[in-house]
Amino acid sequence: MKTPNLPHLLLLLTTLPTPTHSILPTSGITIRYTPVTSQYPAYSSLYSSEASFGPLLPMANYQNPPTNIPPTTPFPSGTNMCATLSSFLPDSTTLLVPRGECTFHLKTLNAQKAGASSVIIYNTLASRYGVNETTKEIIYPSDKNDYDCDYGRDSVAMGTITLPYGDDVTGNDEVMKKVGAGMPQCASQRALLTGKIENGMAEACCAWDLHIWLYKDSELEKEEGTSVTIPAVFITMAQADDVLSIMKNSQGNTTVELYQRWRPEYNVSALLIWAVGVLVAWLASYLSAGELRAKKKLLTGGQPRARRRPSRDAMLSAVSSEVEVERQRSAASSRGSGNTSGAVAGSSGVTEMVTPRGGGGGAAVASQGQEPEEEQVELTMIHAIVFIVFASASLFILFFFQIYNVVKIMYAFGCSNAMAMVIFRPFYAKISYKFFPEKCIHGAICTIRHCDIGSISYLDFFSSLTAYIVGGVWLTIAFTTSSPDQNLFFWVTQDIMGGCICIMFLSVIKLNRLQVATVLLGVAFFYDIFFVFITPYIFKGESVMITVATSGGPPTADPTWCEKYPKSDGCQGGDPLPMLFTIPRLFDYQGGSSLLGLGDIVLPGLLLSFGARLDEAKCLIGLSRGGRGRLNNGDGSCPNGDNKCAGPCRGYFCPLVLAYALGLIMANAAVYLMQMGQPALLYLVPLCLGTMGFQGYWRGEFWDLWNGPKVLMAAERFGTDPHQRVEEVAVEAGEIGNEMTSVDDRRSIT
Repeated sequence: MKTPNLPHLLLLLTTLPTPTHSILPTSGITIRYTPVTSQYPAYSSLYSSEASFGPLLPMANYQNPPTNIPPTTPFPSGTNMCATLSSFLPDSTTLLVPRGECTFHLKTLNAQKAGASSVIIYNTLASRYGVNETTKEIIYPSDKNDYDCDYGRDSVAMGTITLPYGDDVTGNDEVMKKVGAGMPQCASQRALLTGKIENGMAEACCAWDLHIWLYKDSELEKEEGTSVTIPAVFITMAQADDVLSIMKNSQGNTTVELYQRWRPEYNVSALLIWAVGVLVAWLASYLSAGELRAKKKLLTGGQPRARRRPSRDAMLSAVSSEVEVERQRSAASSRGSGNTSGAVAGSSGVTEMVTPRGGGGGAAVASQGQEPEEEQVELTMIHAIVFIVFASASLFILFFFQIYNVVKIMYAFGCSNAMAMVIFRPFYAKISYKFFPEKCIHGAICTIRHCDIGSISYLDFFSSLTAYIVGGVWLTIAFTTSSPDQNLFFWVTQDIMGGCICIMFLSVIKLNRLQVATVLLGVAFFYDIFFVFITPYIFKGESVMITVATSGGPPTADPTWCEKYPKSDGCQGGDPLPMLFTIPRLFDYQGGSSLLGLGDIVLPGLLLSFGARLDEAKCLIGLSRGGRGRLNNGDGSCPNGDNKCAGPCRGYFCPLVLAYALGLIMANAAVYLMQMGQPALLYLVPLCLGTMGFQGYWRGEFWDLWNGPKVLMAAERFGTDPHQRVEEVAVEAGEIGNEMTSVDDRRSIT
């Protein structure tokens, strides 16, 4: 299979999002005919809107025109079908019926009684007028609902119009079409009288001509024998002119085919959002263990373990040299130099070790060009309880006060900072080291002593400036664009910002005990269920979670009104809050997006991060004891010196990622099966927690995981205390290793 190149992929991305509207023509009509001026058959296709009563139309295949729809013969009704026809129609007949005087439901029912197979109801100018049966006064069209003078206004001589305005009066439509054609901004090219008459001149304004849903007649539905069994669709005045013109100027047999427009049964965007979620959860969790991998790399001198196997004393000596540098740095700092970085020449080049600012983390070992770790916070039981309190309070505040724009602003600023740290800062550092090795991009521009800000380097300035410009453009689109999630730059930037914030979160927030993970994820599990499924019974059918996630829920105004005036009160809402990943539904004319909340990544991601860090901790301690620093297969069948029997899925991390992927795909499947949004944690929490617990039980390490693995705590302290002697590090590492192997020698580390 040929792989698409980058330009082709970029072209595909730019063509995916399409604008959507409040009311969409969800059905189609294909007319097959032979023009009188040609001997060859032709076809014409147009879109139509469906009815809320009667059966659904068959789904067309992906071809245009479709080839799987049975044809029928079009036939003008000649009446408005508010009464039953006296004659019976031939089989397989589609009746063309003008709008007006009675409900769509009644028209379709009368057509069904006359033997029609389907009904096409078309819009007319005459349907917008009426007559008061008591006073015989003319009822003129309604401003904004039927016409809008802002799109065109003119005057019509009363002598050219016959009133009352009806379908049986000839000449009126032609006059109003000429008037509408003289209005440049009038899309319908038709006009309606407003009822204002002065000096024999009547005011006329631009008429609306849009698709509408055919609503059912609830009173008619209560009567017996009024069940509609044939489909009905609606077309505009312009479309009706085309259809009637084709029928008038065709020879032989003319047929029509009514169908639902094709759309994929399962949209590929759901699969893409699943892949994005799994990728971000894996990447953020993997990077959260980077500090331990850096220590492991330091012990091996930056070389692959299979190529270079220094002795245990040599490896610990490498740590000792780093500790000595740290002692010198601490001494310099105590003298007020303020310089907290040092360098040591080694086999892998220049390296840095920075004392962590937080008490819960270890040293950040980084090669040249990498940045020091941020302060780390270890979650406790108190944090788990505080989480549910603050999360619930935040949801209720948003639900009752609807301050969604404040959330967008805060999110834009937070994610801009995350982008600066995750993307732009490392990128600019790499560029500077590669092209300007003699320039010090870390040099301070200025020093701000207030609020403990400190020095601001050129690297800080340019990375933050770039990130905040991107975030500002994103925020501008969010506030100024209708349906911004269909804008390519908007949703791609939002997904990048979401990925950065997930990486930053898991690099700072740590889980070190399974019991804390159980409480936190258990609370989140019931939190999701309560706010999605239980709150509709409390707040009159409104789900707090869904209402907040969609910025107040879908529009409450009439959809026809919102089609004309999308910025009106009651037409806003429905746009999801930005704390999620979004991908527009691909190849779907109805638009929409597949969504995944960031909480469904970072909360299970804490457990994935725990597994990744635990695996790296075991490898690090194994290295410190003179081993190979690899996890074996857990059954004692890994011979010494055989690298092939050690694999990436020997520890906790890989099975946890697979469990997360399975849980997320189950949540996606549930969305399609139940036709409603699902709390992903309902599926993710049992699978991820169950996988971690089962692995711990099978390995004989469950209670160690439950109370906090000592090997993880030792690995994070490994080489970080400048006052700890090398011999103490060796003894501690050896004790942890002996304790691990004493649990079950078959599941030891090598």
